[in-house]
Amino acid sequence: MDFNGDLSLKVDVHPLVKLLWESGVQYEAKVIESYQRDHSEKSFRAIDPEKPASEALAKETLKAMQDGIDIIYQGVLISGNKLGRPDLLLKTPGSSSLGAHHYYPMDIKLTRIDATWDDGNEKVPIEQFWQIYFYGELLEHVQGKRPEKGYIYKTKSRILPIPLYKAPKNYEWSVNQLENYLQGNAFGAEPTINSNCGLCDWKDSCRSWADEKQDISLVYYVGQAMKLGLNQLGIRSIEDLAAQDPDYLTRKVIELKNQGFFWNAMPADLPAKSVVRAKIHLSKKPVIHNPITFPDAEKEIHYDIEDDPTQDFVYLHGALLIEKGKEPKYYAFFAEHRDEERTITEHLFDFFNQHPDATVYHYSDYEKTTLKRLISKHQLDSTSYERLFGKNGTAIDLYKIVTENTDWPLTSYGVKAICKFLGFQWDASDAGGAASIVWMNEYLSGHTSMKEKILRYNEDDCRATSFLKNELIKMQNHTNDV
Repeated sequence: MDFNGDLSLKVDVHPLVKLLWESGVQYEAKVIESYQRDHSEKSFRAIDPEKPASEALAKETLKAMQDGIDIIYQGVLISGNKLGRPDLLLKTPGSSSLGAHHYYPMDIKLTRIDATWDDGNEKVPIEQFWQIYFYGELLEHVQGKRPEKGYIYKTKSRILPIPLYKAPKNYEWSVNQLENYLQGNAFGAEPTINSNCGLCDWKDSCRSWADEKQDISLVYYVGQAMKLGLNQLGIRSIEDLAAQDPDYLTRKVIELKNQGFFWNAMPADLPAKSVVRAKIHLSKKPVIHNPITFPDAEKEIHYDIEDDPTQDFVYLHGALLIEKGKEPKYYAFFAEHRDEERTITEHLFDFFNQHPDATVYHYSDYEKTTLKRLISKHQLDSTSYERLFGKNGTAIDLYKIVTENTDWPLTSYGVKAICKFLGFQWDASDAGGAASIVWMNEYLSGHTSMKEKILRYNEDDCRATSFLKNELIKMQNHTNDV
């Protein structure tokens, strides 16, 4: 988009993206300092990290490689129209055009591991896998030998090997697409609206295009892989999708899966569900497919977490206690400092134990998985967790209720998208998990007024889950009346 799009349509860079840039630079500097200290016996050369990549720096990098420098920081690799700048190039034995040695790439990543490629011990996002593989291709051109592995540096104890002998899924297609964009051949290149759009500079431009075209990616769960497959069948708009016979579409999707489209683990009923969702999208009215019931409890707790995954830091557990005949009361277990994460989690479990008869509600699996990680991280007692979130836990995930029993004329089934559709409003106009992370970092930097904003946002999140639960009951009652 930066090469072929109308730059006037870009929005300002999101504050969280700026924060991630700054945090990444600071973390990388600390890692490099530590890495040099731990390998002080090895030669080290930095290739002008402050300067942008260029042919001159690529020549300087090649000279360092030919000289056999053990550790090369911010080297520049160029092959034709492809350019890469791995954080580290590390020398290892093995013949190449350089002599009796060659290099493998290592990139430093700040974010917590969370995603899609598994080496048996750890997981890394597929985009990071692509990046290391790309460096491997460049090294093959520069040194005449492709390294067997590259690495992603998370911490000293978590340096993850990435195999470079086989291209990861969709890598070649993605590279070809990028080359087409750079050459100005953007014909047929279309955005796919998904959950990653929120932090992108081009989100408004892409959303306007999708709304104008009524693109099928506006239908919930129609991501890039499904969109590409449906496009092969001539299905491009929501109306196209809504007009399909579900059984016929399911058969055609199976045929295309055998040709490499879609993805192996795609749910068998997704094509038929997508037809239904397209019709609901056009109707602009949500639908309840199955009866929804909730416990008639004297107490309810609506629970929500705020955390910064880039720092592996949970800074707030929020809980809205609702008792029949009383005004709802919000409780905030807030970490004033990073070392209070354990304490606030213990206080949360104490709070749950003080209300053992309360029905606990949350939205999505995130609270459950985060609490499980905190228990392991801080060696906490898991009794309360098991009672609420364990295999037979009593906590109710409203996201599961929504996705299993309802459909909405929305692209996202997130709590904010649904509650805003139903009329709920957050106090802050820029409310969101990303904004909360920025506010917390500002608070830790001395801007104490940010605490009130963080707590207010979290309280609104808790109230939103209560609001949604009540709206689902109203919708259910209306369905029963009809």
